[in-house]
Amino acid sequence: MFHLILFPNNNITLKVNKIDFVSHLTSSGGNAFYVEALLDQQNNYRVGMSGNADIIIDSRSNVLSIQSSDIFDNNYVTSKQQGFVKRTIKLGAAKRYQAQILSGLFEGDTVAIDPTSVPQI
Repeated sequence: MFHLILFPNNNITLKVNKIDFVSHLTSSGGNAFYVEALLDQQNNYRVGMSGNADIIIDSRSNVLSIQSSDIFDNNYVTSKQQGFVKRTIKLGAAKRYQAQILSGLFEGDTVAIDPTSVPQI
């Protein structure tokens, strides 16, 4: 499924039939992928229209997550308890700037934003 934004106040969800394997260069120098999906018959759509889409491949709710930049060596954070402590964490789903924490931290724990700036542990 993907979420298509054609008009500012009209978002639609479509089932994707095909996405090109390689990207195509746009007239402004960006990269784009052609996507094929069936649109409902509505008068607002015109031949040749383009739009932006958010492709959602996974969605989770009520999960504990932190900024990816707070994680070092792929599975450690520096947590503040009575001083700073190196804690092992187990990661779940991750995206560019955030990572899901499966274990090793709890809601309300404080982690160092820049683990390299805390005193050596």
